[in-house]
Amino acid sequence: MIERKEFYLFGKILKLHGFNGHLLVKAESSFKTNFKKSEPLFLEFDGILVPFFILDSAQTTSDSYLILLDDIDSDSSAKEFVGCSIYLPLGKKGKGKDPAGALFMLEGYSLIDSKGAYTGKVEEVVNIPQNNLFRVVLEEKEYLFPANDDFILAIDHKKKEIHYQIPEGLLDI
Repeated sequence: MIERKEFYLFGKILKLHGFNGHLLVKAESSFKTNFKKSEPLFLEFDGILVPFFILDSAQTTSDSYLILLDDIDSDSSAKEFVGCSIYLPLGKKGKGKDPAGALFMLEGYSLIDSKGAYTGKVEEVVNIPQNNLFRVVLEEKEYLFPANDDFILAIDHKKKEIHYQIPEGLLDI
């Protein structure tokens, strides 16, 4: 079975392009990639990642691509893919900065507040474009913390700790 934490969100299929099944992809990651015909990309359907091979691809702007998937050769067959999220294996990351994709590697880390106190364990990274969240459980209560650079003070990979500035009042909710 495909493990989600082995992948990062690359982007989303926005719309059809032309009449022969090409799809316009908007990258949500700043990682650049060269899609290879021999390597699949993974589309999310009902929470499941499904592999598809690329017949053709071209980068059109710094954050958008045109792709043509194997066995998709018309608008009618391509319509079902519009709106699907695209995932790539973590090992396929190119050059650039991708905080959203790297966050998945922090699941299981301890969240330590700015005073050095244990705040809880990151059970899940909730992937919301432009607003990723850490789902943290502490004393049977669940909290959602913004997972962005404004609050992350440091990450200690050896100790599996995220040192974090908790927004005022968040634990009072």
